[in-house]
Amino acid sequence: MPEQLPQWYAVGVEPPASLKNSGWQPGMKPSAQHMNWLFNRAYKVLEELQTNKVDFDTHKKDIVAHASYAVNTSANDSYVVSIPDVTEYKEGMIVSFKATVANTTTCSLNINNLGAKTVYKYTTGLANLETGDIVANQIVSVIYNGSAFIVLSPLANTVTAHSSQTLTNKTLTAPKLANGGYIADANGNELIKGQTVASAANEFTVKNAATGNAPELQATGGDTNIDFVVVPKGTGVFKVGTKPVSLQEDVDNHKNNKNNPHNVTKEQVGLGSVEDYGIATQTEAEAGTSTAKYMTPQRTKQAIDKNLAPVQQQVTEHSDEFASPTKAGHIKVGNNLTIDGNGVLSANKDWEVISETTISSAVTSIDIANLSQYKFIRLSLYLKKGTAANISLKINDIATANAYGSYSISQNAYTTASSSRVGMIDPSADLKHVITASNEDFTYPRYLIAESDYITVTDLKVVKVSSLTTKINKITIFAESAALTVGSVVKLEVVK
Repeated sequence: MPEQLPQWYAVGVEPPASLKNSGWQPGMKPSAQHMNWLFNRAYKVLEELQTNKVDFDTHKKDIVAHASYAVNTSANDSYVVSIPDVTEYKEGMIVSFKATVANTTTCSLNINNLGAKTVYKYTTGLANLETGDIVANQIVSVIYNGSAFIVLSPLANTVTAHSSQTLTNKTLTAPKLANGGYIADANGNELIKGQTVASAANEFTVKNAATGNAPELQATGGDTNIDFVVVPKGTGVFKVGTKPVSLQEDVDNHKNNKNNPHNVTKEQVGLGSVEDYGIATQTEAEAGTSTAKYMTPQRTKQAIDKNLAPVQQQVTEHSDEFASPTKAGHIKVGNNLTIDGNGVLSANKDWEVISETTISSAVTSIDIANLSQYKFIRLSLYLKKGTAANISLKINDIATANAYGSYSISQNAYTTASSSRVGMIDPSADLKHVITASNEDFTYPRYLIAESDYITVTDLKVVKVSSLTTKINKITIFAESAALTVGSVVKLEVVK
């Protein structure tokens, strides 16, 4: 309820202009008419103010009227509006309007046909609007700066500090995440989270790539050498890719690559004076000709075994034979035989003659039993001079006839003195037969008989019984075309 005004209806008389200018002076008495006029005028003014107060309060509540708001009437982004009581553009004037169409490029605003003025936006300075900054039916507020309008309201392409907007095809120039801030996924959940470090100098750089190349996540920054640290949470582990089998294959292939995949030089590992030789193969090791290969212990043993085998065989045979080449002086061969300076072999132990047969017919056979009880055997053949035809000597084992071969002795062998000699029983795997050799070539121990009535013939080889794969069972001597010379002798001797 408004206060009651002091009413004063006496109109009085208006003072003259001179009195209005100089006013009452000390000692003057104001006229009653002049006083009535002053009180009446004051009452009228107060009464008018009180009467108009309701309209004033209503006006204050009219937000639209204060905002100078209007709706665009143009069909394009050359916006046109009509606002009452605006008769000129004044700097600082704020106007709001509804843009019924979106802008396509730089746009303008014309109020009450006062002239079209360009509409700018403010970034680091004034800039033309981009297509889509103003969307259809957006309420746009602008302020006049004396020559153009500047947008005050948020634009569709502008991110404000307190607005929540969906960005599409927008360029972020040096965006910042507050400490603990994050980039969210489509559901608003944390996707990439930031953490502030004081005086930070290093960072991650994400680099994309063209077709056929891989994108990169790089450690970059002010330092020259920067580690790349990935820290799992709790007991979690760091995993690379979704194909651990393929990764394991890569690791295995690298591990099995013995061709120096990192191109390490011998100087880098302190072997500058060592030759770059490979490892010898077994064939190369056994051949022993390469001068540009290294030998492992295995290859060394293989080479020794290969080259020592023939020597070992010869040593074994030599030991079994209890013999050595003839030379001047007496030579002891083992514990059982001795060769004198003339090459005559004699036994250190007594040889036991278990069979001595004088040939008296065309066919003479010597049966042998229990040969395994002896350590050595030797067979001697004494052919008496005569004119008989060729003869054959056959040596049989228990199961198979002629298992140790059959040899024909020519007539010349026993009709005249000759260098031809009957050979030996050979226990080797491929020569199980009787062979011959001349005096010049025959280097095995021999037992020479020098009697005038007999042709000098060697004994058959002194054989170690255990070296025979089968046992001798029978020795047969017979003439091939005529009777043997009577008086020829076959002698079998043994050493236990």
